[in-house]
Amino acid sequence: MQLVSKVVHQLLSTTKENYIQIPTGGTPLKLVRVTAPRAPLSELSVRKRKCHVHKLQKTRTILSGSSEDADLMLEDELRALSTEKKEQLLHDAGITVNIPPMHP
Repeated sequence: MQLVSKVVHQLLSTTKENYIQIPTGGTPLKLVRVTAPRAPLSELSVRKRKCHVHKLQKTRTILSGSSEDADLMLEDELRALSTEKKEQLLHDAGITVNIPPMHP
């Protein structure tokens, strides 16, 4: 198992992509590199947090198959959150959304 780990690590470190694709006879298997954080996100600089966001976007694209489908996946993730959680996230991000009242 350690040999397989070394081979996969070597392949992932030498490719431009964030994954390697292995043929299986059916749907190819993609191995994606996901690194463990060394510190909690709340302790990272804004620059490092942006790097994490970029990596997450790339991973979402790999999982969904395309950048358009990655956007759909993100929409589904947001829909899965409660209204209260969405409001809290927007507030914490400093984003204000004004919805005008509806006229009868």
